[in-house]
Formats: sequence, structure tokens, C-alpha cells
Amino acid sequence: MAKGLYKSVEYIYSCHNNYQDKAMGEFGFWPLLHLVLVVYAAVQILGSSASILKKIIWVLIVLVFPLLGLIVWFFIGPGTPKK
Repeated sequence: MAKGLYKSVEYIYSCHNNYQDKAMGEFGFWPLLHLVLVVYAAVQILGSSASILKKIIWVLIVLVFPLLGLIVWFFIGPGTPKK
């Protein structure tokens, strides 16, 4: 009986994994969204009026501290865009 239950659970788990792989791909939605936000932040930082050193520091903050860096950049970013 335990062997049959194990096979049932294994089957359900494999179906769930197949559905998840088809629905979200290999990486999933959240990592893809994070990548888009990091690229957007980097473009905005590099296009800002801040000095080169500040731009480098901000890009490193966003890359090294993924979620926290994006949040901090959003609220107290490096400056206004160049005109």
C-alpha cells in the first residue's frame, strides 16, 4: 500500500512540475521581472546627471543587493536625468 501511495504522490508531483515548466519556463516570472527591473534601473542610473563614480556605486548597489538595492534606488536614486 505504501508503494502505491508513493507512486501516486510521485505522479502528482511530476504533473505539477510539468505544468510549472510549461507555464513559467525554466526561470519563472519573478526572476524575469527582476532582471527587467535591474536593466531598467541601470539604464536610468547611467542616464542620470550624477558623477561617474556615483553611477558606478549605484549600479553596484542594485546588482549586489538585488531587491533592497532596487527599492533604495527607487526612493533615493542618484539624481535627475540628463537633458
